[in-house]
Amino acid sequence: MAGAQPGVHALQLQPVRVSASLKKGSTFVKWDDVQESELLDVSFVKDARCGKHARAPKDPKLREHLDVGNAGGRLENRMLTIVYGPDLVNISYLNLVATQEEIAKEWSEEIFSLATNLLAQNMSRDAFLEKAYTKLKLQVTTDGRIPLKNIYRLFSSDRKRVETALEACNLPSARNDSIPQDDFTPEIYREFLSNFCPRPEIDHIFVELGAKSRPYLTVDQMMEFINFKQRDPRLNEILYPHLKQEQVQQLIEKYEPNNSLAKKGQISVDGFMRYLSGEENGVVPPEKLDLNEDMSQPLSHYFINSSHNTYLTGTV
Repeated sequence: MAGAQPGVHALQLQPVRVSASLKKGSTFVKWDDVQESELLDVSFVKDARCGKHARAPKDPKLREHLDVGNAGGRLENRMLTIVYGPDLVNISYLNLVATQEEIAKEWSEEIFSLATNLLAQNMSRDAFLEKAYTKLKLQVTTDGRIPLKNIYRLFSSDRKRVETALEACNLPSARNDSIPQDDFTPEIYREFLSNFCPRPEIDHIFVELGAKSRPYLTVDQMMEFINFKQRDPRLNEILYPHLKQEQVQQLIEKYEPNNSLAKKGQISVDGFMRYLSGEENGVVPPEKLDLNEDMSQPLSHYFINSSHNTYLTGTV
């Protein structure tokens, strides 16, 4: 919930950071000949292993081929295995060989850190949509075009609506067509999403908050909405204080796409929708994320519900 973020949790929950070495990239050899996805979502990664815990090739000829001309250390120490899948039962393995032992160890630690980050596992709606956009931009043809079949596959719940949304953006809509990568800008992507999934109820709320005769809300109207409409009145005002005008202005500057409006302390319906989809409005408050699976307290601190036919189930 907006404004409900005690300072202690801001220190405990680390934001997602990708190290410079991972951004730069390293050289790996993929040794097992299986069909893999072109892109691997980090949220699907369950484990990243290196060294003796990784899966090494059993074929002697393949081991010899991978180890020829490499002075970066023993083959077993340069192995990197990434375990991924939709859950802990249906898993697959991606096996790689690094040129140096240190590279395999660093990538193993960094990938596991990214995969287990609580904030990365509980991203905002906008962050998930941005991830989908990045995936579309990376899955291009050899001539740098985005196949429309990837868009239809990504939004497969209603193909007719996808076709209508593409046509509304003046884009080709045939499944076998493709569009130049440069034509599918973030602005066009947002326009596509607005046509694919319209939100008339947000327009209604926006008008009710005070935008009846003008296409924006003032900073005072936005502050009233956050403090008295969004905020849970049961919250302690010391631990969860009301947002001040300066804090609301920062939110407006963060989400309002029109800089001239943002400088005046005004937010449009587009900026208002971006705010509602942002990290301040997650389904689960950030201060609650690290309470899951907290089993470090004495047994008497937990309520145990048991019966004669109780089954233990595990989910990720």
